[in-house]
Amino acid sequence: MFKKRLKYALYFYAQLRMKLVITLLIGLVGTVLEGLGLAMFLPLLGLTEGRGEINAEELGSLKFVVDGLENANIPLNLQNILLVIILFFLLKGAFKYIQGVYDAKVREDFIRDIRLKGLARLNEISFTSFISLDTGRIQNTLSNEITKLAQAFRSYLITVHGVIIVVVYVALAAVMNPKFVLLVILSAALSNWIYRFINKLTRHESEKLPQLSDTYHRLLTQYLYHYKYLKATASAHKYSQKLNSYISDMASGNKKIGVFGAIITATKEPLVILFISLAIAVEVLYFGSKISTIFLSLLFFYRSLTYLTSVQSNWNGFIANAGALEAVQTLIKQLGDHKDLENGRLKVGLSDKVKFNSLSFAYTHGERVLKDVKIEIPALQTIALVGASGSGKTTIANMVAGLFPAASSGLQVDGHDFQKMNRQSWQSRLGYITQEPVIFSDTIFNNVTFWDEQTSGNTDKFWHCLKMAAIDDFVQNLPDKAATMLGANGINLSGGQKQRVSIARELYKDVNILILDEATSALDSESEYAIQKNIDSLQGQVTMILIAHRLSTIKKADKVILLSHGEVVNTGTFDWLVQNEPSFSRMVELQAL
Repeated sequence: MFKKRLKYALYFYAQLRMKLVITLLIGLVGTVLEGLGLAMFLPLLGLTEGRGEINAEELGSLKFVVDGLENANIPLNLQNILLVIILFFLLKGAFKYIQGVYDAKVREDFIRDIRLKGLARLNEISFTSFISLDTGRIQNTLSNEITKLAQAFRSYLITVHGVIIVVVYVALAAVMNPKFVLLVILSAALSNWIYRFINKLTRHESEKLPQLSDTYHRLLTQYLYHYKYLKATASAHKYSQKLNSYISDMASGNKKIGVFGAIITATKEPLVILFISLAIAVEVLYFGSKISTIFLSLLFFYRSLTYLTSVQSNWNGFIANAGALEAVQTLIKQLGDHKDLENGRLKVGLSDKVKFNSLSFAYTHGERVLKDVKIEIPALQTIALVGASGSGKTTIANMVAGLFPAASSGLQVDGHDFQKMNRQSWQSRLGYITQEPVIFSDTIFNNVTFWDEQTSGNTDKFWHCLKMAAIDDFVQNLPDKAATMLGANGINLSGGQKQRVSIARELYKDVNILILDEATSALDSESEYAIQKNIDSLQGQVTMILIAHRLSTIKKADKVILLSHGEVVNTGTFDWLVQNEPSFSRMVELQAL
Protein backbone atom coordinates (compact mmCIF):
# COMPACT_ATOMS: atom_id res chain seq x y z
CA MET A 1 0.00 0.00 0.00
CA PHE A 2 2.85 2.38 0.83
CA LYS A 3 4.44 1.73 -2.57
CA LYS A 4 1.15 2.46 -4.32
CA ARG A 5 0.66 5.69 -2.39
CA LEU A 6 4.23 6.72 -3.11
CA LYS A 7 3.66 5.94 -6.79
CA TYR A 8 0.72 8.33 -6.88
CA ALA A 9 2.69 11.01 -5.04
CA LEU A 10 5.59 10.72 -7.48
CA TYR A 11 3.21 10.88 -10.45
CA PHE A 12 1.53 14.07 -9.24
CA TYR A 13 4.88 15.60 -8.30
CA ALA A 14 6.26 14.81 -11.76
CA GLN A 15 3.32 16.66 -13.31
CA LEU A 16 3.25 19.67 -10.95
CA ARG A 17 6.70 20.01 -9.32
CA MET A 18 6.85 23.14 -7.12
CA LYS A 19 3.14 23.89 -7.54
CA LEU A 20 2.39 20.82 -5.41
CA VAL A 21 4.97 21.81 -2.79
CA ILE A 22 3.62 25.37 -2.57
CA THR A 23 0.02 24.33 -2.01
CA LEU A 24 1.08 21.92 0.74
CA LEU A 25 3.16 24.62 2.44
CA ILE A 26 0.23 27.04 2.34
CA GLY A 27 -1.96 24.40 3.98
CA LEU A 28 0.71 23.71 6.60
CA VAL A 29 0.97 27.38 7.60
CA GLY A 30 -2.81 27.68 7.87
CA THR A 31 -3.03 24.60 10.09
CA VAL A 32 -0.22 25.80 12.40
CA LEU A 33 -1.99 29.15 12.80
CA GLU A 34 -5.22 27.35 13.70
CA GLY A 35 -3.38 25.19 16.22
CA LEU A 36 -1.80 28.20 17.88
CA GLY A 37 -5.19 29.87 18.05
CA LEU A 38 -6.66 26.82 19.77
CA ALA A 39 -3.68 26.68 22.16
CA MET A 40 -4.60 30.15 23.44
CA PHE A 41 -7.81 28.72 24.88
CA LEU A 42 -5.78 27.15 27.72
CA PRO A 43 -4.60 30.49 29.19
CA LEU A 44 -8.13 31.75 28.57
CA LEU A 45 -9.43 28.94 30.81
CA GLY A 46 -6.88 29.95 33.46
CA LEU A 47 -8.39 33.41 33.60
CA THR A 48 -12.03 32.34 33.51
CA GLU A 49 -11.62 29.62 36.19
CA GLY A 50 -10.87 32.34 38.75
CA ARG A 51 -7.15 31.77 39.05
CA GLY A 52 -6.60 35.30 37.79
CA GLU A 53 -3.26 34.36 36.28
CA ILE A 54 -1.83 32.38 33.46
CA ASN A 55 0.47 29.44 33.94
CA ALA A 56 2.48 29.44 30.72
CA GLU A 57 4.11 26.15 31.69
CA GLU A 58 0.78 24.42 30.98
CA LEU A 59 1.38 25.18 27.31
CA GLY A 60 4.62 23.22 27.27
CA SER A 61 6.68 24.15 24.21
CA LEU A 62 3.87 26.40 23.04
CA LYS A 63 4.49 28.87 25.86
CA PHE A 64 6.57 30.92 23.42
CA VAL A 65 3.29 32.52 22.32
CA VAL A 66 2.63 33.81 25.86
CA ASP A 67 6.29 34.75 26.27
CA GLY A 68 6.10 36.73 23.06
CA LEU A 69 3.11 38.71 24.30
CA GLU A 70 4.85 39.47 27.58
CA ASN A 71 8.03 40.56 25.81
CA ALA A 72 5.91 42.90 23.69
CA ASN A 73 4.49 44.38 26.94
CA ILE A 74 0.98 43.25 26.02
CA PRO A 75 -1.08 42.60 29.18
CA LEU A 76 -2.35 39.01 29.38
CA ASN A 77 -5.95 39.85 30.15
CA LEU A 78 -9.17 38.38 28.78
CA GLN A 79 -9.54 41.04 26.09
CA ASN A 80 -6.02 40.64 24.69
CA ILE A 81 -6.12 36.86 24.69
CA LEU A 82 -9.41 36.92 22.79
CA LEU A 83 -7.89 39.37 20.30
CA VAL A 84 -4.89 37.08 19.83
CA ILE A 85 -7.19 34.11 19.23
CA ILE A 86 -9.20 36.13 16.70
CA LEU A 87 -5.97 37.25 14.98
CA PHE A 88 -4.69 33.68 14.64
CA PHE A 89 -8.00 32.52 13.15
CA LEU A 90 -8.19 35.50 10.80
CA LEU A 91 -4.72 34.67 9.53
CA LYS A 92 -5.71 31.01 9.30
CA GLY A 93 -8.79 32.03 7.28
CA ALA A 94 -6.63 34.13 4.95
CA PHE A 95 -4.27 31.20 4.33
CA LYS A 96 -7.20 28.82 3.80
CA TYR A 97 -8.60 31.24 1.20
CA ILE A 98 -5.22 31.42 -0.53
CA GLN A 99 -5.00 27.63 -0.35
CA GLY A 100 -8.46 27.20 -1.89
CA VAL A 101 -7.73 29.59 -4.75
CA TYR A 102 -4.29 28.11 -5.40
CA ASP A 103 -5.61 24.54 -5.20
CA ALA A 104 -8.23 25.38 -7.83
CA LYS A 105 -5.52 26.83 -10.07
CA VAL A 106 -3.28 23.81 -9.58
CA ARG A 107 -6.12 21.38 -10.33
CA GLU A 108 -7.16 23.19 -13.51
CA ASP A 109 -3.57 23.57 -14.70
CA PHE A 110 -2.99 19.88 -14.05
CA ILE A 111 -6.06 18.74 -16.00
CA ARG A 112 -5.43 21.25 -18.79
CA ASP A 113 -1.86 20.00 -19.20
CA ILE A 114 -3.00 16.37 -19.23
CA ARG A 115 -5.63 17.10 -21.89
CA LEU A 116 -3.14 19.04 -24.02
CA LYS A 117 -0.54 16.29 -23.62
CA GLY A 118 -3.05 13.62 -24.63
CA LEU A 119 -4.15 15.54 -27.74
CA ALA A 120 -0.53 16.33 -28.63
CA ARG A 121 0.42 12.65 -28.37
CA LEU A 122 -2.63 11.72 -30.46
CA ASN A 123 -1.61 14.24 -33.10
CA GLU A 124 1.93 12.84 -33.23
CA ILE A 125 1.14 9.17 -33.83
CA SER A 126 1.37 7.68 -37.29
CA PHE A 127 -1.73 6.84 -39.28
CA THR A 128 -0.76 3.17 -39.39
CA SER A 129 -0.65 3.16 -35.59
CA PHE A 130 -3.95 5.01 -35.29
CA ILE A 131 -5.90 2.46 -37.30
CA SER A 132 -4.71 -0.27 -34.93
CA LEU A 133 -5.95 1.55 -31.81
CA ASP A 134 -9.37 1.40 -30.16
CA THR A 135 -11.00 4.75 -30.99
CA GLY A 136 -13.71 4.20 -28.36
CA ARG A 137 -11.04 3.88 -25.72
CA ILE A 138 -9.25 7.02 -26.93
CA GLN A 139 -12.47 9.03 -26.92
CA ASN A 140 -13.51 7.80 -23.48
CA THR A 141 -10.08 8.29 -21.90
CA LEU A 142 -9.53 11.81 -23.26
CA SER A 143 -12.99 12.90 -22.11
CA ASN A 144 -14.62 10.90 -19.30
CA GLU A 145 -11.53 9.37 -17.71
CA ILE A 146 -9.72 12.71 -17.59
CA THR A 147 -12.79 14.18 -15.85
CA LYS A 148 -12.58 11.36 -13.31
CA LEU A 149 -8.85 12.01 -12.99
CA ALA A 150 -9.68 15.60 -12.03
CA GLN A 151 -11.93 14.28 -9.27
CA ALA A 152 -9.22 11.84 -8.19
CA PHE A 153 -6.63 14.61 -7.99
CA ARG A 154 -9.00 16.79 -5.97
CA SER A 155 -9.54 13.93 -3.48
CA TYR A 156 -5.79 13.31 -3.36
CA LEU A 157 -5.03 16.95 -2.57
CA ILE A 158 -7.65 17.00 0.19
CA THR A 159 -6.22 13.75 1.55
CA VAL A 160 -2.68 15.11 1.68
CA HIS A 161 -3.85 18.35 3.28
CA GLY A 162 -5.68 16.18 5.83
CA VAL A 163 -2.51 14.22 6.55
CA ILE A 164 -0.64 17.48 7.17
CA ILE A 165 -3.36 18.64 9.57
CA VAL A 166 -3.24 15.32 11.44
CA VAL A 167 0.56 15.54 11.75
CA VAL A 168 0.37 19.13 13.03
CA TYR A 169 -2.26 18.33 15.65
CA VAL A 170 -0.47 15.17 16.75
CA ALA A 171 2.69 17.27 17.18
CA LEU A 172 0.77 19.88 19.19
CA ALA A 173 -0.85 17.16 21.30
CA ALA A 174 2.59 15.63 21.89
CA VAL A 175 3.88 18.96 23.13
CA MET A 176 0.98 19.21 25.57
CA ASN A 177 0.70 15.55 26.55
CA PRO A 178 3.02 12.93 24.98
CA LYS A 179 0.69 10.09 26.02
CA PHE A 180 -1.81 11.30 23.42
CA VAL A 181 0.60 10.54 20.61
CA LEU A 182 0.39 6.86 21.47
CA LEU A 183 -3.41 7.06 21.56
CA VAL A 184 -3.53 8.72 18.13
CA ILE A 185 -1.17 6.13 16.65
CA LEU A 186 -3.30 3.29 18.02
CA SER A 187 -6.47 4.96 16.73
CA ALA A 188 -4.93 5.48 13.30
CA ALA A 189 -3.84 1.85 13.11
CA LEU A 190 -7.30 0.62 14.08
CA SER A 191 -9.18 2.89 11.65
CA ASN A 192 -6.72 2.03 8.87
CA TRP A 193 -7.34 -1.67 9.47
CA ILE A 194 -11.10 -1.10 9.28
CA TYR A 195 -10.98 0.99 6.10
CA ARG A 196 -8.27 -0.92 4.28
CA PHE A 197 -10.63 -3.71 3.27
CA ILE A 198 -13.19 -1.20 1.99
CA ASN A 199 -10.50 0.62 -0.01
CA LYS A 200 -9.48 -2.66 -1.61
CA LEU A 201 -13.06 -3.36 -2.73
CA THR A 202 -13.39 0.20 -4.03
CA ARG A 203 -10.16 -0.09 -6.03
CA HIS A 204 -11.35 -3.35 -7.61
CA GLU A 205 -14.54 -1.71 -8.88
CA SER A 206 -12.70 1.46 -9.93
CA GLU A 207 -10.25 -0.46 -12.14
CA LYS A 208 -13.09 -2.25 -13.96
CA LEU A 209 -15.04 0.92 -14.84
CA PRO A 210 -12.66 2.40 -17.48
CA GLN A 211 -12.75 -0.82 -19.51
CA LEU A 212 -16.55 -0.92 -19.41
CA SER A 213 -16.72 2.76 -20.30
CA ASP A 214 -14.28 2.35 -23.22
CA THR A 215 -16.40 -0.38 -24.79
CA TYR A 216 -19.63 1.53 -24.15
CA HIS A 217 -18.31 4.65 -25.88
CA ARG A 218 -17.06 2.64 -28.84
CA LEU A 219 -20.45 0.98 -29.27
CA LEU A 220 -22.30 4.27 -28.75
CA THR A 221 -20.19 6.03 -31.41
CA GLN A 222 -20.98 3.25 -33.87
CA TYR A 223 -24.66 3.42 -32.90
CA LEU A 224 -24.81 7.14 -33.76
CA TYR A 225 -22.75 6.74 -36.92
CA HIS A 226 -24.91 3.90 -38.27
CA TYR A 227 -28.21 5.14 -36.84
CA LYS A 228 -29.89 5.40 -40.24
CA TYR A 229 -29.11 1.78 -41.06
CA LEU A 230 -30.10 0.51 -37.62
CA LYS A 231 -33.38 2.40 -37.75
CA ALA A 232 -34.22 1.37 -41.30
CA THR A 233 -33.61 -2.32 -40.57
CA ALA A 234 -35.30 -2.41 -37.14
CA SER A 235 -31.91 -3.31 -35.64
CA ALA A 236 -31.67 -0.36 -33.27
CA HIS A 237 -33.44 -2.16 -30.42
CA LYS A 238 -31.26 -5.25 -30.67
CA TYR A 239 -28.10 -3.13 -30.83
CA SER A 240 -29.22 -1.03 -27.89
CA GLN A 241 -29.58 -4.17 -25.79
CA LYS A 242 -25.81 -4.54 -26.00
CA LEU A 243 -25.43 -0.93 -24.87
CA ASN A 244 -27.91 -1.57 -22.06
CA SER A 245 -25.78 -4.38 -20.66
CA TYR A 246 -22.74 -2.10 -20.37
CA ILE A 247 -24.86 0.69 -18.88
CA SER A 248 -26.11 -1.75 -16.24
CA ASP A 249 -22.60 -3.01 -15.47
CA MET A 250 -21.26 0.55 -15.08
CA ALA A 251 -24.21 1.50 -12.88
CA SER A 252 -23.64 -1.58 -10.72
CA GLY A 253 -19.95 -0.73 -10.27
CA ASN A 254 -20.71 2.88 -9.37
CA LYS A 255 -23.40 1.77 -6.90
CA LYS A 256 -20.92 -0.50 -5.13
CA ILE A 257 -18.42 2.35 -4.91
CA GLY A 258 -21.21 4.54 -3.50
CA VAL A 259 -22.05 1.92 -0.86
CA PHE A 260 -18.40 1.67 0.22
CA GLY A 261 -18.21 5.46 0.46
CA ALA A 262 -21.42 5.55 2.50
CA ILE A 263 -19.99 3.01 4.97
CA ILE A 264 -16.94 5.19 5.55
CA THR A 265 -19.04 8.36 5.89
CA ALA A 266 -21.45 6.70 8.32
CA THR A 267 -18.74 5.25 10.56
CA LYS A 268 -16.46 8.29 10.58
CA GLU A 269 -18.00 10.28 13.44
CA PRO A 270 -18.90 7.29 15.67
CA LEU A 271 -15.28 6.13 15.49
CA VAL A 272 -14.02 9.59 16.48
CA ILE A 273 -16.36 9.70 19.49
CA LEU A 274 -15.35 6.14 20.42
CA PHE A 275 -11.64 6.99 20.39
CA ILE A 276 -12.19 10.25 22.28
CA SER A 277 -14.19 8.44 24.94
CA LEU A 278 -11.46 5.84 25.31
CA ALA A 279 -8.84 8.60 25.60
CA ILE A 280 -10.80 10.37 28.35
CA ALA A 281 -11.33 7.09 30.19
CA VAL A 282 -7.62 6.23 30.06
CA GLU A 283 -6.52 9.70 31.21
CA VAL A 284 -9.06 10.09 34.01
CA LEU A 285 -9.41 6.52 35.28
CA TYR A 286 -5.91 5.18 34.69
CA PHE A 287 -3.65 8.25 34.97
CA GLY A 288 -5.90 10.17 37.40
CA SER A 289 -5.90 13.38 35.36
CA LYS A 290 -8.59 16.05 35.57
CA ILE A 291 -10.68 16.99 32.56
CA SER A 292 -9.58 20.63 32.86
CA THR A 293 -5.92 19.76 32.69
CA ILE A 294 -6.30 17.62 29.60
CA PHE A 295 -8.79 19.92 27.84
CA LEU A 296 -6.39 21.28 25.20
CA SER A 297 -4.83 17.89 24.56
CA LEU A 298 -8.33 16.44 24.10
CA LEU A 299 -9.13 19.28 21.70
CA PHE A 300 -6.03 18.56 19.61
CA PHE A 301 -6.77 14.84 19.85
CA TYR A 302 -10.35 15.39 18.66
CA ARG A 303 -9.21 17.53 15.74
CA SER A 304 -6.56 15.03 14.69
CA LEU A 305 -9.01 12.11 14.83
CA THR A 306 -11.65 14.07 12.90
CA TYR A 307 -9.19 14.76 10.10
CA LEU A 308 -7.81 11.23 10.32
CA THR A 309 -11.21 9.72 9.50
CA SER A 310 -11.67 12.44 6.87
CA VAL A 311 -8.37 11.35 5.33
CA GLN A 312 -9.67 7.78 5.14
CA SER A 313 -12.89 9.00 3.51
CA ASN A 314 -11.13 11.19 0.96
CA TRP A 315 -8.59 8.48 0.22
CA ASN A 316 -11.47 6.14 -0.58
CA GLY A 317 -12.83 8.88 -2.85
CA PHE A 318 -9.46 8.99 -4.57
CA ILE A 319 -9.39 5.20 -4.93
CA ALA A 320 -12.87 5.32 -6.47
CA ASN A 321 -11.41 7.32 -9.37
CA ALA A 322 -7.86 5.94 -9.32
CA GLY A 323 -8.71 3.65 -12.23
CA ALA A 324 -8.96 6.77 -14.38
CA LEU A 325 -5.39 7.70 -13.46
CA GLU A 326 -4.16 4.31 -14.61
CA ALA A 327 -6.24 4.55 -17.82
CA VAL A 328 -4.93 8.03 -18.70
CA GLN A 329 -1.32 7.11 -17.90
CA THR A 330 -1.52 3.95 -19.98
CA LEU A 331 -3.11 5.66 -22.99
CA ILE A 332 -0.64 8.59 -23.03
CA LYS A 333 2.28 6.16 -22.77
CA GLN A 334 0.83 4.00 -25.54
CA LEU A 335 0.34 7.03 -27.78
CA GLY A 336 3.92 8.07 -27.04
CA ASP A 337 5.16 4.61 -28.01
CA HIS A 338 3.46 5.02 -31.40
CA LYS A 339 4.92 8.46 -32.10
CA ASP A 340 5.61 9.07 -35.76
CA LEU A 341 9.39 9.54 -35.90
CA GLU A 342 9.69 9.76 -39.67
CA ASN A 343 8.95 13.47 -40.07
CA GLY A 344 11.94 15.20 -41.65
CA ARG A 345 12.86 18.87 -41.82
CA LEU A 346 13.10 19.37 -45.58
CA LYS A 347 10.21 21.49 -46.94
CA VAL A 348 9.57 20.66 -50.57
CA GLY A 349 6.77 21.81 -52.84
CA LEU A 350 5.91 19.78 -55.92
CA SER A 351 7.54 21.44 -58.93
CA ASP A 352 8.75 18.40 -60.91
CA LYS A 353 7.22 15.03 -60.04
CA VAL A 354 6.33 12.40 -57.47
CA LYS A 355 8.18 9.17 -58.23
CA PHE A 356 7.66 5.61 -56.99
CA ASN A 357 10.97 3.74 -57.29
CA SER A 358 10.18 0.01 -57.34
CA LEU A 359 8.12 0.55 -54.19
CA SER A 360 6.56 -2.35 -52.32
CA PHE A 361 4.33 -2.04 -49.28
CA ALA A 362 2.54 -4.35 -46.85
CA TYR A 363 0.44 -3.68 -43.79
CA THR A 364 1.78 -5.08 -40.51
CA HIS A 365 2.01 -8.88 -40.72
CA GLY A 366 0.02 -8.82 -43.96
CA GLU A 367 0.41 -9.65 -47.62
CA ARG A 368 2.02 -7.03 -49.84
CA VAL A 369 -0.56 -4.67 -51.32
CA LEU A 370 1.97 -2.92 -53.58
CA LYS A 371 4.58 -4.92 -55.48
CA ASP A 372 7.54 -3.23 -57.17
CA VAL A 373 5.48 -0.21 -58.26
CA LYS A 374 7.25 2.15 -60.69
CA ILE A 375 5.19 5.19 -61.59
CA GLU A 376 5.67 8.93 -62.02
CA ILE A 377 3.17 11.69 -61.26
CA PRO A 378 4.36 14.87 -63.01
CA ALA A 379 3.49 18.22 -61.48
CA LEU A 380 0.31 19.92 -62.76
CA GLN A 381 -0.84 16.79 -64.54
CA THR A 382 -3.95 14.70 -63.86
CA ILE A 383 -3.22 11.05 -63.17
CA ALA A 384 -5.96 8.44 -62.90
CA LEU A 385 -5.55 5.17 -60.98
CA VAL A 386 -7.91 2.40 -62.08
CA GLY A 387 -8.32 -1.25 -61.27
CA ALA A 388 -10.47 -3.67 -59.33
CA SER A 389 -11.00 -3.35 -55.58
CA GLY A 390 -7.83 -4.32 -53.73
CA SER A 391 -5.55 -3.46 -56.64
CA GLY A 392 -3.64 -0.85 -54.59
CA LYS A 393 -5.15 2.43 -55.85
CA THR A 394 -6.03 3.91 -52.44
CA THR A 395 -2.74 2.68 -50.94
CA ILE A 396 -0.80 4.64 -53.57
CA ALA A 397 -2.87 7.74 -52.79
CA ASN A 398 -2.30 7.25 -49.05
CA MET A 399 1.44 7.03 -49.59
CA VAL A 400 1.44 10.27 -51.57
CA ALA A 401 -0.51 11.81 -48.67
CA GLY A 402 2.17 10.62 -46.23
CA LEU A 403 -0.16 8.32 -44.32
CA PHE A 404 1.90 5.18 -44.84
CA PRO A 405 5.69 4.93 -44.50
CA ALA A 406 7.81 4.23 -47.54
CA ALA A 407 11.19 2.53 -47.60
CA SER A 408 14.19 4.80 -48.14
CA SER A 409 14.23 6.16 -51.72
CA GLY A 410 11.05 4.20 -52.46
CA LEU A 411 9.07 7.43 -52.74
CA GLN A 412 10.58 10.69 -53.94
CA VAL A 413 9.30 14.23 -54.46
CA ASP A 414 11.36 16.39 -56.85
CA GLY A 415 14.25 13.96 -56.34
CA HIS A 416 14.13 14.12 -52.52
CA ASP A 417 13.42 11.08 -50.33
CA PHE A 418 9.97 11.45 -48.81
CA GLN A 419 11.34 10.34 -45.42
CA LYS A 420 13.51 13.47 -45.26
CA MET A 421 10.61 15.82 -45.99
CA ASN A 422 8.57 17.74 -43.43
CA ARG A 423 5.31 15.87 -43.67
CA GLN A 424 3.08 18.55 -42.16
CA SER A 425 4.38 21.14 -44.62
CA TRP A 426 3.68 18.74 -47.49
CA GLN A 427 0.23 17.73 -46.23
CA SER A 428 -0.86 21.34 -45.64
CA ARG A 429 -0.83 21.85 -49.43
CA LEU A 430 -2.69 18.64 -50.18
CA GLY A 431 -6.42 18.10 -50.63
CA TYR A 432 -7.95 14.66 -50.10
CA ILE A 433 -11.54 13.78 -50.95
CA THR A 434 -12.52 10.20 -50.12
CA GLN A 435 -15.55 7.99 -50.67
CA GLU A 436 -16.62 8.73 -47.10
CA PRO A 437 -17.13 12.52 -46.82
CA VAL A 438 -15.71 14.24 -43.75
CA ILE A 439 -18.38 16.43 -42.14
CA PHE A 440 -18.01 18.18 -38.77
CA SER A 441 -20.89 18.98 -36.44
CA ASP A 442 -20.77 22.72 -37.12
CA THR A 443 -22.00 25.29 -39.65
CA ILE A 444 -21.60 24.87 -43.39
CA PHE A 445 -19.27 27.88 -43.45
CA ASN A 446 -16.97 26.38 -40.82
CA ASN A 447 -17.07 22.98 -42.53
CA VAL A 448 -15.84 24.47 -45.79
CA THR A 449 -13.45 27.14 -44.48
CA PHE A 450 -12.19 25.07 -41.54
CA TRP A 451 -13.08 27.85 -39.07
CA ASP A 452 -11.61 30.78 -41.00
CA GLU A 453 -12.76 34.25 -39.99
CA GLN A 454 -15.87 35.46 -41.83
CA THR A 455 -14.18 38.30 -43.67
CA SER A 456 -15.60 39.56 -46.96
CA GLY A 457 -12.73 37.90 -48.84
CA ASN A 458 -13.22 34.53 -47.14
CA THR A 459 -16.99 34.74 -47.65
CA ASP A 460 -16.62 35.41 -51.38
CA LYS A 461 -14.16 32.54 -51.67
CA PHE A 462 -16.54 30.31 -49.70
CA TRP A 463 -19.43 30.91 -52.13
CA HIS A 464 -17.14 30.47 -55.13
CA CYS A 465 -16.07 27.04 -53.85
CA LEU A 466 -19.69 26.07 -53.20
CA LYS A 467 -20.45 26.94 -56.81
CA MET A 468 -17.48 24.88 -57.97
CA ALA A 469 -18.85 21.97 -55.93
CA ALA A 470 -22.38 22.50 -57.35
CA ILE A 471 -24.00 23.03 -53.94
CA ASP A 472 -24.39 26.82 -53.79
CA ASP A 473 -28.09 26.79 -54.81
CA PHE A 474 -28.89 24.26 -52.09
CA VAL A 475 -27.18 26.35 -49.39
CA GLN A 476 -28.78 29.61 -50.60
CA ASN A 477 -32.25 28.07 -50.18
CA LEU A 478 -31.63 27.03 -46.55
CA PRO A 479 -33.19 29.30 -43.87
CA ASP A 480 -29.80 29.94 -42.21
CA LYS A 481 -27.77 29.60 -45.42
CA ALA A 482 -24.03 29.34 -44.59
CA ALA A 483 -24.80 29.40 -40.84
CA THR A 484 -26.84 26.19 -41.07
CA MET A 485 -25.70 23.66 -38.49
CA LEU A 486 -24.88 20.19 -39.79
CA GLY A 487 -25.56 17.29 -37.46
CA ALA A 488 -23.06 14.69 -36.30
CA ASN A 489 -21.26 13.40 -39.40
CA GLY A 490 -23.61 15.48 -41.55
CA ILE A 491 -26.70 13.48 -40.60
CA ASN A 492 -28.87 16.36 -41.91
CA LEU A 493 -27.46 15.99 -45.43
CA SER A 494 -27.81 13.39 -48.14
CA GLY A 495 -24.78 11.40 -49.22
CA GLY A 496 -24.34 13.53 -52.32
CA GLN A 497 -24.67 16.80 -50.37
CA LYS A 498 -22.05 15.65 -47.87
CA GLN A 499 -19.72 14.78 -50.71
CA ARG A 500 -20.15 18.21 -52.31
CA VAL A 501 -19.47 20.01 -49.00
CA SER A 502 -16.32 17.90 -48.66
CA ILE A 503 -15.24 18.81 -52.20
CA ALA A 504 -15.87 22.51 -51.53
CA ARG A 505 -13.59 22.35 -48.47
CA GLU A 506 -10.65 20.97 -50.46
CA LEU A 507 -11.17 23.54 -53.22
CA TYR A 508 -11.17 26.30 -50.60
CA LYS A 509 -7.71 25.27 -49.38
CA ASP A 510 -5.81 26.36 -52.55
CA VAL A 511 -3.99 23.04 -52.71
CA ASN A 512 -1.08 22.01 -54.95
CA ILE A 513 -2.11 18.35 -55.04
CA LEU A 514 -5.71 17.15 -55.10
CA ILE A 515 -6.50 13.48 -54.48
CA LEU A 516 -10.03 12.38 -55.36
CA ASP A 517 -10.79 8.84 -54.24
CA GLU A 518 -14.20 8.03 -55.75
CA ALA A 519 -15.12 11.63 -54.96
CA THR A 520 -18.25 11.65 -57.14
CA SER A 521 -19.44 8.12 -56.39
CA ALA A 522 -22.32 9.28 -54.18
CA LEU A 523 -23.63 11.90 -56.64
CA ASP A 524 -26.45 11.79 -59.13
CA SER A 525 -25.55 12.09 -62.80
CA GLU A 526 -26.43 15.79 -63.05
CA SER A 527 -24.37 16.76 -59.98
CA GLU A 528 -21.53 14.54 -61.07
CA TYR A 529 -21.47 16.21 -64.48
CA ALA A 530 -21.41 19.70 -62.93
CA ILE A 531 -18.62 18.84 -60.49
CA GLN A 532 -16.65 16.91 -63.08
CA LYS A 533 -16.77 19.93 -65.33
CA ASN A 534 -15.35 22.11 -62.56
CA ILE A 535 -12.71 19.53 -61.67
CA ASP A 536 -11.67 19.35 -65.32
CA SER A 537 -11.23 23.14 -65.26
CA LEU A 538 -8.51 22.65 -62.63
CA GLN A 539 -6.37 20.61 -65.02
CA GLY A 540 -3.00 22.23 -65.50
CA GLN A 541 -3.48 24.35 -62.36
CA VAL A 542 -2.96 21.64 -59.70
CA THR A 543 -1.63 18.10 -59.66
CA MET A 544 -4.57 15.71 -59.46
CA ILE A 545 -4.73 12.02 -58.61
CA LEU A 546 -8.08 10.51 -59.54
CA ILE A 547 -9.27 7.13 -58.29
CA ALA A 548 -12.44 6.03 -60.01
CA HIS A 549 -14.41 2.91 -60.78
CA ARG A 550 -16.65 4.96 -63.08
CA LEU A 551 -14.29 5.26 -66.04
CA SER A 552 -16.27 8.00 -67.77
CA THR A 553 -14.95 10.45 -65.15
CA ILE A 554 -11.28 9.99 -66.11
CA LYS A 555 -11.42 10.38 -69.92
CA LYS A 556 -9.59 13.70 -69.79
CA ALA A 557 -6.79 12.52 -67.49
CA ASP A 558 -3.27 13.13 -68.81
CA LYS A 559 -2.30 9.58 -67.86
CA VAL A 560 -4.18 6.49 -66.70
CA ILE A 561 -2.40 3.85 -64.62
CA LEU A 562 -4.01 0.41 -64.65
CA LEU A 563 -3.36 -1.67 -61.52
CA SER A 564 -4.05 -5.27 -60.61
CA HIS A 565 -3.19 -7.02 -57.31
CA GLY A 566 -0.73 -4.27 -56.34
CA GLU A 567 1.15 -4.25 -59.65
CA VAL A 568 1.16 -1.81 -62.55
CA VAL A 569 -0.35 -3.55 -65.59
CA ASN A 570 -0.08 -0.71 -68.10
CA THR A 571 0.10 3.07 -68.39
CA GLY A 572 -1.14 5.48 -71.05
CA THR A 573 -3.91 7.86 -72.04
CA PHE A 574 -7.51 6.73 -71.80
CA ASP A 575 -7.87 6.27 -75.56
CA TRP A 576 -4.51 4.53 -75.88
CA LEU A 577 -5.40 1.98 -73.19
CA VAL A 578 -8.75 1.30 -74.86
CA GLN A 579 -6.90 0.48 -78.05
CA ASN A 580 -3.92 -1.39 -76.60
CA GLU A 581 -4.88 -2.93 -73.25
CA PRO A 582 -7.53 -5.66 -73.53
CA SER A 583 -8.36 -5.75 -69.81
CA PHE A 584 -8.96 -1.99 -69.74
CA SER A 585 -10.97 -2.12 -72.95
CA ARG A 586 -13.12 -4.84 -71.40
CA MET A 587 -13.74 -2.67 -68.31
CA VAL A 588 -14.88 0.20 -70.51
CA GLU A 589 -17.22 -2.10 -72.49
CA LEU A 590 -18.81 -3.54 -69.33
CA GLN A 591 -19.57 -0.07 -67.96
CA ALA A 592 -21.09 0.96 -71.29
CA LEU A 593 -23.69 -1.83 -71.08
